[in-house]
Amino acid sequence: MLKVNVKDVSLILEGGTFRTVFTMGVLDALLDAGIMMPYVSGVSAGITYAGSYLTQQRGRNIALIRRFRNDPRYVGWRNFLTDRSYFGLKFGYERVTNELMPMDWETFHAYEGQYLVGVTNARTGEEEYLDGRQMDIEIDGKPYYDGGICQPITIRKAIEDGYKKHIIVRTREKGFVRKQEKSNVYAAGILRRKYPNLYDHIMNRHLVYNEISDLCDRLEAEGSALILRPDRPLKSLEKDIAQLQAGYDMGLSQAKARMDEIHAFCGLES
Repeated sequence: MLKVNVKDVSLILEGGTFRTVFTMGVLDALLDAGIMMPYVSGVSAGITYAGSYLTQQRGRNIALIRRFRNDPRYVGWRNFLTDRSYFGLKFGYERVTNELMPMDWETFHAYEGQYLVGVTNARTGEEEYLDGRQMDIEIDGKPYYDGGICQPITIRKAIEDGYKKHIIVRTREKGFVRKQEKSNVYAAGILRRKYPNLYDHIMNRHLVYNEISDLCDRLEAEGSALILRPDRPLKSLEKDIAQLQAGYDMGLSQAKARMDEIHAFCGLES
């Protein structure tokens, strides 16, 4: 079993639903290279699928996607009836992880680093960081939503926690600029009465995203960040398994091609 063997470098994972197949490939490349990071932080699907990296179950994520992406129990509108989410949270977090494609919980709990899930507190409208795996649910009686509402890329948290070097796995191609989306305007209006503190965060989500993207690019230019990102646009709700596999293969091959650079950045011998 791999032990944490990197010091003072954070691993930051952007979300993006099924664009994170790219991230899955990168994480498997790190496992292949025997690299276990001391600090893993992110939001949404990015941090959720990182669980298989910490359990060192190489290939589990993409196998899960191939098997369940088009299963309505995993993704589908009828899940709103039981989970208040497009994703089958109980099916995914309980049946899949414990029965159908079990997580190696012994290895997971033996992980010696930090595993931080960024979430948004619906009542305060502010981001929080939890050592957990579930988003869009209530934790300790508090309603939480996807952390990407406030901090789509958790680089500021890593800096706040004292990290000066960062490997950042993006799921958007270089130069992507986010624009205001009608879906965000609609969601903000729907939630405004119940959670008024969320309104401005949702309405300004595109501005915050672009600001943090610029920060990541500056860190990369300064040499304090190593960024891996897709070479082409990926679809958030991609259904085509061949395209999802191709996104995974892209992340895997890109990380392997840059592995000498990653080793040097992490202070490891190649």
